[in-house]
Amino acid sequence: MGRGAYTAHDLLSTQPNDHLSVIFNFVDGRDLLRMRCVSKRLGEMARRSLPAVSERLNRALEHAWRARPYDEVVQRYVTPGVTRLTLSRYRANIVPIAVRCGPLLKTLCLKCLLVTDEDIAAVVARCPGLTALEVPCCWALKDQAIEAVVARCPELKALNVRGCDMLTDRAIEVVAAGCPGLKALNVSGCKPLTVHALEAVAAGCPELVSLWVTGCMWLTDRAIEVVATRCPRLTALHVRACHQLTDRAIEVVAAQCPGLTTLDVSGCKLLTDHALEAVAAGCPGLTWLDVGVCKLLTDHAIEAVAARCPGLAKLCMWGCERLTDRAIEAVAARCPGLTELCVKWCDRLTDRAIEAVAAQCPMLMSLDVSWCLNLTDRAIEAVAAGCRGLTTLDVSGCKLLTNDAIDAVVAQCRTLVGLSGIAFQTMSTQTRAALSARPWATSRSVILR
Repeated sequence: MGRGAYTAHDLLSTQPNDHLSVIFNFVDGRDLLRMRCVSKRLGEMARRSLPAVSERLNRALEHAWRARPYDEVVQRYVTPGVTRLTLSRYRANIVPIAVRCGPLLKTLCLKCLLVTDEDIAAVVARCPGLTALEVPCCWALKDQAIEAVVARCPELKALNVRGCDMLTDRAIEVVAAGCPGLKALNVSGCKPLTVHALEAVAAGCPELVSLWVTGCMWLTDRAIEVVATRCPRLTALHVRACHQLTDRAIEVVAAQCPGLTTLDVSGCKLLTDHALEAVAAGCPGLTWLDVGVCKLLTDHAIEAVAARCPGLAKLCMWGCERLTDRAIEAVAARCPGLTELCVKWCDRLTDRAIEAVAAQCPMLMSLDVSWCLNLTDRAIEAVAAGCRGLTTLDVSGCKLLTNDAIDAVVAQCRTLVGLSGIAFQTMSTQTRAALSARPWATSRSVILR
């Protein structure tokens, strides 16, 4: 090499650290990985720059999926340095796509029904750094796939196998034994599982904070009690449509998991006021509660939650036929930060309840009052005046409403992106014009029916 000629190594080595930080922000993941092998100093600077570069690549990839053809995205944006990858196309060539990301890949979501055990084994062999794996509704996966994941990815923190009907207790037991640091597990709809699977998780994963077992008809009080007792850090529990659960299970959760913030017990038809009273007393930090179709609940249960859980932000009570205005008024008075409320099919409610929410919950963004047959324009006009940040509204089946209420909502809630229950053709000319002029008017996110 002639005098005066310099290698890239020489040029970079002479740069101060602040200059290198700027330069490395424009280097792709593949070159940063190579840079780690050049020298100790450059390797350390490359290591520090990787998180920012990875985040930039992740954002570019997420935007590209929405705006560019599939094959172009794979070739241009799926590169080393990407740490989050979601593949949802119905195709089997996920292996060469995933392995392009290399060992830096941390989160992988495969919404592909054709994914096989061999595919998963091939991916984890090249991506051993995975900490989160989602394979929802990949019905062909068997225990062998999960065993390969556990063997290759010891740092796994989150696993979603929702709807994987071929998995048995053996797969979950392997996870419990091999991933003691597991924090989130979703086994919703995994019909072959039994209570032994959850007992194994409780014994082997004491750091578990989020558990989804929605629609698991096999779930019993004992399984939830064991999880609550051995995983006291639990913050989110989803047991929707687990019909065998009684007050006893929820009372143990409330006593053992004081940090619980999210609870979904919708469809657990055996629950009574005692369960929610225990939750209110034991979990004051609750922010998200779904008690839909818990038909034995009365106003007392909701009043207890409102009194003890002032930070409640999302509340769903659809189909709770015994609830009256008193329950909703208590929530409005005690939970001013409420952002989402669903009272669908609560046909005892009147305008008074919704007016209370409108007056005291100005941060409300989503409201579902469908099939609340007693509501009139007064209630919806109050919402329009008091909740200017409303984004979604469902008034399906509210037969007493007129166009005056809809006109008020559209005129005053300029962030509205979802409106259900009113046919576009029946709206007033002024309202139709206002909707058509908004950027989202032709978007699929707007529901007008």
